[in-house]
Amino acid sequence: MKTSRQTKICIIIVGTILVVGSFGFPVLLAQLNLLVLSVTLVTLLWYTYDTHRIANQTIESALRPVILRQGKILDWKVNSTSDVEKSGFTLGFINQKNIAKDIFGYIVIDNKKFELIFGNEVTEEVIVGKGENIDKKIILLKKWGWLPIGGVLNSSYEIVKFEEVNQDNEIYIEYQDVESNKYFTKENKDFSQTSGKL
Repeated sequence: MKTSRQTKICIIIVGTILVVGSFGFPVLLAQLNLLVLSVTLVTLLWYTYDTHRIANQTIESALRPVILRQGKILDWKVNSTSDVEKSGFTLGFINQKNIAKDIFGYIVIDNKKFELIFGNEVTEEVIVGKGENIDKKIILLKKWGWLPIGGVLNSSYEIVKFEEVNQDNEIYIEYQDVESNKYFTKENKDFSQTSGKL
């Protein structure tokens, strides 16, 4: 709508210049033609730039992953790595759109910032047993390689490794699309999630 309005205004100005120049000032016709050609060139360059920008936005939106936290967190009780073996993960993320790669992040709980470490069924390792009596160990990674659409990634943190910060509770992860554009998902103390491009 805005582009259409600007185009109409440009056409009216150029048309007015040509009509007035042709009938009112025939001596200035050569200069007016140069002015019209200059305005046309500027308009074409502007359209080229705008088309390129729109094409880039379309490509970005087609490739952009969207990772959101799933499940419930009550009173910011999130299992640390010491709890994961006993009662499992409580903090999970799901990739809603497109492939995501190079995922990492942190969680802030009570002014303590913990690096997130990730794992899921891919990183389960059988220790002993056969059939239904299998003992498994989950290998946790600080940076997760890639996650397909609909893929679920569980996370935890090491309770003894933290940084003191003056910050409200939050969960923050960064990730990239297949062309290495960077994005983030952030969840504040009220569990409101936002996602965007870095």
